[in-house]
Amino acid sequence: MYWSQDDPGRALEYNLQSLAIKEEIGHQWGIAINLNNIGLIYKDLGRLEEAKESHERSLAIY
Repeated sequence: MYWSQDDPGRALEYNLQSLAIKEEIGHQWGIAINLNNIGLIYKDLGRLEEAKESHERSLAIY
């Protein structure tokens, strides 16, 4: 929701928290989704290397 409200910093914060929870419980599909979202946020922030890494991690799970 924060991303659509043009608040990528907060969107990144919540996606990183969600990622940590999903990693803790081993929810692979959720991890992949969060990594993809994080990659898109990093891209919007101009953090392209981090975006690429996040997307590559997501693709490895799919």
